[in-house]
Amino acid sequence: MKNYYDIEELKRIRISEVLQDYGITLNKHGFFSIRNERTASCKYYEKTNSFYDFGSGTGGNVINLIGYLEQCSGTEAMEKLASLYHIEPVNKNGQSGSRKIQLTDSQYALLGIAADKATKNMSFDLDLDYEELKRISDKYMIPMNALKEKYLPVYETIVATVAVEEIERKRTAYRDNLHNDYVFRCLMKTIENLPVPSMPAGGEILRKFKQAEEDLNRMEKVMAIACQGCKTITFRPITHDAIKEYQEMVAGIDLSQLRQILDDNLIWFDAFDYDKSKAALGDNRERDDYSGFCESAARQIMPMIESDRSNHDLLPEHSFQMAEK
Repeated sequence: MKNYYDIEELKRIRISEVLQDYGITLNKHGFFSIRNERTASCKYYEKTNSFYDFGSGTGGNVINLIGYLEQCSGTEAMEKLASLYHIEPVNKNGQSGSRKIQLTDSQYALLGIAADKATKNMSFDLDLDYEELKRISDKYMIPMNALKEKYLPVYETIVATVAVEEIERKRTAYRDNLHNDYVFRCLMKTIENLPVPSMPAGGEILRKFKQAEEDLNRMEKVMAIACQGCKTITFRPITHDAIKEYQEMVAGIDLSQLRQILDDNLIWFDAFDYDKSKAALGDNRERDDYSGFCESAARQIMPMIESDRSNHDLLPEHSFQMAEK
């Protein structure tokens, strides 16, 4: 049965995201290359979500780009775009059609998975004899998309270990960066007595974390696509919002977390004058007594955090979750 798609929904997919998924680099001026050339001749226009190739005179929307990259018809381009971004077809009779959901090599790489040979993502028991190892290697030395079709349980094992670990690592790093940014601001304000708010404005949060937010959201979406059709993995993607999560982080931080963050970043204290730190923290400990400074700093900073909570009407801390069954 032929599939039909909402063309406007397909056109809303950002060309910049498609280029990332095809492993094509977009420079800061919006130019990119799709062939071997000295100077990039293709231009991406963010406002209109369109492109133009000055070398060939070809251009258009995101559907035209897929057709250009894949050298296929418009209908085939829509199929490929829908498959790539998990957009369900709606047929004339209102029924959803069926299609294979596959990731590109760049999308697999985003999840920490080698796409070309599934065996690159496997750990082998070296106690097995040579013939058995060779048999297993030969059997699974196929692309990940082919592995999903032929040996779904093995595919699920790779996704549940390699990809799950990678996305949890990125989530943790993202969350830690939010914590570290805020606590260092508080520490700097405490020691240097700067006339700046400890809670940054939304624009500053976006300036610092917008790219990380977008990258992690893209990873969440790719992970959800990778898990489509799996029987033993249920993945719940999170839509990240840097401003909201920064506020929720401040709302949920406690004294124990504060001490731990300071203890994990002892090098921060070297950024300040020793005598000024002693005076600001009310502590006469020796220069290398970082644990003492951490304790004093935590006591000084905690009231500032409480003040930020009351002044900004913050929400309870957001939960980063992923479920498996």
